[in-house]
Amino acid sequence: MIANVQHTPSRLLTEREAATMLGVSRKSLQNARYKIPVCKKTGEPRPSPLAEIPVIQFGRNVRFEESAIVRFIEAHRTTTGKGE
Repeated sequence: MIANVQHTPSRLLTEREAATMLGVSRKSLQNARYKIPVCKKTGEPRPSPLAEIPVIQFGRNVRFEESAIVRFIEAHRTTTGKGE
């Protein structure tokens, strides 16, 4: 018997839509997935924080869940100034 599990998926965004929402270029999102820069001093890998965002890929199509983008933004939000 299969359990009736309800999952309300969030809207799937294209790379362009996700990049716009994050305020970065589409190429930055692509580089975060495929290229891991190395620290010049230590030689340690230093992945981009953008690499934390999960992707859904089917064939050549890459999509980002809108809710994952919102969670990423919330997790990396900083406050500056007084009064907050």
